[in-house]
Amino acid sequence: MPSVPEPLSKFIKTHRRRIARVVAIIAFGVVGYHIWSSTPRDVEFRFDLGPRHERVTSMWVSYQEEGEEVGGVRFDHRRGSPRLQSHVVSLAPGRYAAVIGVYQGDRLKRHRRSFVVPTEGVLRMRLFEERLSQHSSRHRLGN
Repeated sequence: MPSVPEPLSKFIKTHRRRIARVVAIIAFGVVGYHIWSSTPRDVEFRFDLGPRHERVTSMWVSYQEEGEEVGGVRFDHRRGSPRLQSHVVSLAPGRYAAVIGVYQGDRLKRHRRSFVVPTEGVLRMRLFEERLSQHSSRHRLGN
């Protein structure tokens, strides 16, 4: 077994309590960081149902991690939904998918959106498609 150089050996013997404190502080910091980084966080979603939101009678959301549902919510609106529907869910850091079903009467439209937690601010998800006017679809570039 290789021997420790004498100056280093003397330093360790002289400062072993300080070295032990520093090692303990670093260890607590590493463990604390890992615990903090895996702690679930509240994530706020805002679903935009678009200009025809009053036709939406219900909506459900399934939050999934690796294909497994980890949370969800359902909204029912007999007289039509507001354009923006908000929801807060607590999720641990990671990659997720929101699988969303929007009902307009008996018609179901499904959406899938991917997202990562943690995230800054509100996650906005647009659940409608805008139709281009005939004028804008005929416009040619470079003419």
